[in-house]
Amino acid sequence: MQGRRGEAHPFDPLIKSEALLNAWCPGCGIGTVVNVFLQSVARAGVDPRELFLAAGMGCTGRIVDSLNLESRKVVDELSFEYATRYKNDHPARKVVVFLNDADFIAHGVDRFVESARAKSDILVIYINSFIYPVVQYEIAGLVPAGLSIYESREFPFNIPHLALSCGAHYVARWTAVHTKRLSFSLSDALRLQKFSIIEVVAPCLMYCAKHYRIKESLERTERIGRAKLNHDEVTENLDIRRGDEIIIGRFRHT
Repeated sequence: MQGRRGEAHPFDPLIKSEALLNAWCPGCGIGTVVNVFLQSVARAGVDPRELFLAAGMGCTGRIVDSLNLESRKVVDELSFEYATRYKNDHPARKVVVFLNDADFIAHGVDRFVESARAKSDILVIYINSFIYPVVQYEIAGLVPAGLSIYESREFPFNIPHLALSCGAHYVARWTAVHTKRLSFSLSDALRLQKFSIIEVVAPCLMYCAKHYRIKESLERTERIGRAKLNHDEVTENLDIRRGDEIIIGRFRHT
């Protein structure tokens, strides 16, 4: 991209401009997360050459396709499992793994728990797109034949509470609307040499339009923008259920 008077944007060397054209739907929160992540790398003073990114399937996997950073798009195994192994082999690198429902709560929870308990220096950015019911049916195959996946849209894990119970040193949840708070939170986590997880609530536009009757990206933005900020909320109360209030904040920083 070009700035004013033809000046190059500081992030130009880090972005594959041609890959961004059709990476995500207009208004998708994943693109926002990528933008904020690059800002956070600069704010944290992290050398991009010291980063290693991993991502798996689906829309979240396109993040590594769009950035000129050392990375791996993992499709033959769990992205989190690969990231953990890479960190063990390259302890000096800062490893960041982008997870979605398929890579995380449908398949990768066991490995997540193991790495958190082992105090691995990994930053997990989990983009919660609210597509678990689809993943559960189409990918995980956990729903018995003849049972509608839309009879229950509850999520199986309270992510912040799970992370805290496993000993994660940095735990936070934001939305794709709370970009400033997300940016500072990512900067903090990038500086921290400990296991960290940040959940970003960014409902999928296509899924929400079809099953939640949210037809416009603006309406989705307004809904998640009303999230309640409470750093001191008891983590047992952080479950995300359909229709419940979304609570955001930084719940641990040690």
